[in-house]
Amino acid sequence: MSFKNSEDLRRQKYDRLSALPDAVLCHILSFLPMKYVVATSILSTRWKYLYMSVPVIKLDDTVHSQEEESQDNIRSDSFRRFADRVLMLRNADIIQFHLKCTTTFESSVINAWLCAVLLHKVQVLNLFMKYDNPRCLTSELFTCKTLQWLNLDSSIIIKPKVVHLPNLKILRLFGVELMDDGSIPQILAGCPKLEHLHMCGCQLHGIQVLDISTPSLKSLEFFNCYGAFRVVIDTPNLEDLCYVDFLNGDPLVKNLKSLVKAYLFPYSVTLQNTDDACLCGGHVSKFLNAMANTKSLTLLTVCLEGLLHSGCSIPKFQNLTYMKLVPRHNCHWELLPILLHSTPNLKTLALDMEFPDNNIGQWPKFPVTQNQPICLAQYLRAVDILI
Repeated sequence: MSFKNSEDLRRQKYDRLSALPDAVLCHILSFLPMKYVVATSILSTRWKYLYMSVPVIKLDDTVHSQEEESQDNIRSDSFRRFADRVLMLRNADIIQFHLKCTTTFESSVINAWLCAVLLHKVQVLNLFMKYDNPRCLTSELFTCKTLQWLNLDSSIIIKPKVVHLPNLKILRLFGVELMDDGSIPQILAGCPKLEHLHMCGCQLHGIQVLDISTPSLKSLEFFNCYGAFRVVIDTPNLEDLCYVDFLNGDPLVKNLKSLVKAYLFPYSVTLQNTDDACLCGGHVSKFLNAMANTKSLTLLTVCLEGLLHSGCSIPKFQNLTYMKLVPRHNCHWELLPILLHSTPNLKTLALDMEFPDNNIGQWPKFPVTQNQPICLAQYLRAVDILI
């Protein structure tokens, strides 16, 4: 019994966690919000200054608001003082900086934090801020030489005088406002290594031509942006394209010779008559002709309806091995043989069909053609029907 007690006491005295190297402890702490990281400083002398070297800083005012019952202005002041202290006492480089603000702070406060972070050679910057009126961020943000990943989920205006982000590879823009036609070309020109561009819900009302032309881009995702703009895409090294938005005017799409995967859905186009369908079909056809080298293609309802009514030509997809179609129930099947004839090397066909409640179990009639598509005889291995 005495031996067991002494063994337990020995284990209690030996703190295995604190015995780990600083680098390992900092890596573990980097998964926590900064409020909890700083709280570890009271554990012992060993932990007292460790939070100053954690490579990932996550400042989240919602973590503070959950634990404080004071008024909003008092909570925001407490969070501001906390953030000031964390950044002022910093004694090492910052690999990642994540800032989430659900309360309103003056632009000067946010920009002061950003300037402090940029001085520590930050590589990943993630900002989530929502304001009633869009704000401008400090110009130093767009001239950071160490930045590799920039994620802006904010009510901000992007109109920098100079863009020089020589190492930026990933740019994700959510809800930001771009002022004029030169905004995107200026950003792309200042990011020579940019590989991934994601735009979602951006305000593009001041833009007539959205020109996305750059040789470095490998992935482009475009969702639900607002404005009456014409799309220009010239990306010779693009491998992945996802376009879910309006098609206003004829798109100018070229140099997609490296494309591997394409997803096309002009979701918000309302086809009220045949003229609308023909116009949409013409736009979709121009997109498809630029995508002729792709290996994977997804076409949704509006694309199929537009192509069907317009009678526009569909290119030969010699490299296409996977095609997914999302047709309406008992509609668009006249287009299926045409698409199959255009995809001679197709291996997998996926059909994602939605049936009305009163038509469950009633399968659509597939058209039968005399000339059998080559893919059916030689290459097609699977037909996935999703209902």
